[in-house]
Amino acid sequence: ARAAPPAAGSAAGGQYVVQPGDNLFRIALRHGSTVDALARLNGLASADMIRAGQVLRLPGGDNRDAGYGVGAPDSTPAAPAGAGGPAPAAPPLPAGRGAREIVIDLSDQTLTAFEDGAAVRRVVVSTGKPSTPTPVGFYRIYSRYRSQDMAGPGYYAPDVPFVQYFIGGYALHGTYWHTAFGTPVSHGCVNLPTAEAEWMWGWADIGTPVTVQW
Repeated sequence: ARAAPPAAGSAAGGQYVVQPGDNLFRIALRHGSTVDALARLNGLASADMIRAGQVLRLPGGDNRDAGYGVGAPDSTPAAPAGAGGPAPAAPPLPAGRGAREIVIDLSDQTLTAFEDGAAVRRVVVSTGKPSTPTPVGFYRIYSRYRSQDMAGPGYYAPDVPFVQYFIGGYALHGTYWHTAFGTPVSHGCVNLPTAEAEWMWGWADIGTPVTVQW
């Protein structure tokens, strides 16, 4: 007989019941996991397709007889206003590589690269200032440029290095025009020191998941 699911909001036997207001980013943080790991384990095509009362499997738990993972239709987040229009459909994960994910934490202005669930690199970055915030959500890298001119209201930056777009006009990229890393000062992109952006360029690829969270 199948065991009864855990009580609302509890985690037991490697399972968690989604509560109203929950999102996959906070659930992953609470249970020492990542959004991509939870999405893969539960057959979720999109991180924002969870609902209150749904029972999620948690990495490391005994889920062999749980049977509660619920899939969801694919859904691509729309780009925020002014971000260059809707994002393209999320491409598949790169083949023949370990599971890789980039997690950007707005609260401490860090970017962490995970491979197979383990942090392999962490760097202090600069994300969007309050008037032009970096959008919170779960995305994938969909376009890359070794260098590119960037322009917008009140700014022009030629030859921005190692640009990797993850939604609309928002990208990870190298930064040569300031050194205020650790402070949110950008127009919404994630600014990295150029050497770190180059490392990320060699490590990531089209399809690499990018989570932006508080």
